[in-house]
Amino acid sequence: MAEIDFMGPLIRKDICLNGIEITLVTHRQDKVHGGMFRGEFPICKSYLALLEVLQNTIKPRDQVLDIGANIGSVAIVLAKTQPEATIHCFEPDVLNFSLLNINLILNNVTNVITYNYALGKQREFIDMYLSTTNFGDHRSFNTTKNDLGESRFTRSASKVEKVHPLEFLTDSLKPDDPRFVDLVKIDTQGADFEILEACLPLLKKEAVVAIEYSPYHLEANGTTQEDIVDLLQHFSHIQKINPLDTSPRLTDIDLWSLLAFYDQQAQHYSTEFDLLLKMK
Repeated sequence: MAEIDFMGPLIRKDICLNGIEITLVTHRQDKVHGGMFRGEFPICKSYLALLEVLQNTIKPRDQVLDIGANIGSVAIVLAKTQPEATIHCFEPDVLNFSLLNINLILNNVTNVITYNYALGKQREFIDMYLSTTNFGDHRSFNTTKNDLGESRFTRSASKVEKVHPLEFLTDSLKPDDPRFVDLVKIDTQGADFEILEACLPLLKKEAVVAIEYSPYHLEANGTTQEDIVDLLQHFSHIQKINPLDTSPRLTDIDLWSLLAFYDQQAQHYSTEFDLLLKMK
């Protein structure tokens, strides 16, 4: 279907992601993340690989956390892939959150629950720093680095509430066992490992986590190599998710390779990748 003016700056487009037909509304100003879904350039192969791994991992009746849900592309595909799963989406930016809920309605998705919060190790109100051209690049920290053009970021007009996932979800959902989560996706532009630490008490013994590994963003958020070592001790298996045109899709990666990559990338960004972690 051709692009359709939906409401002013919003554009609606039907697309196919890994065999799943979905409808997404994006904002014209989102030239990168939204532009990808509008077909203005090819969809990122690493994104499609992550999505494929998640589709192959999700099971019936799984409880899933999508942290950094953006406008819902991952959540909607997973919801349609496994309608019996329940997906909990956390998206702190109010515009992305609004588009997320619009897209859930347009796709007739009913097994997704949305929360307009950031996650972290403590409850507080924080500023968000918003990219003016890439709505998938918003982050919860300010940085003096300029490798990625941080001058294009603006501070949010109002503060965002950050909550601790264990406290928030156990209070909200009152599960029989706090360790009720089967699958987690974390993509938060640097807050990823802080959030992972806070989520550990929620994870089942056999839980799987897909998490972005970008030392440039992690270091700017205050996550050290020592933090990464401490967190990864909780997982029995660490794999790198390779781009869609690479075989195999998953390859084992050791802790020392991850630390060497941190040394290479922390100050001068050139790339990043996603990890798949399996609990001990």
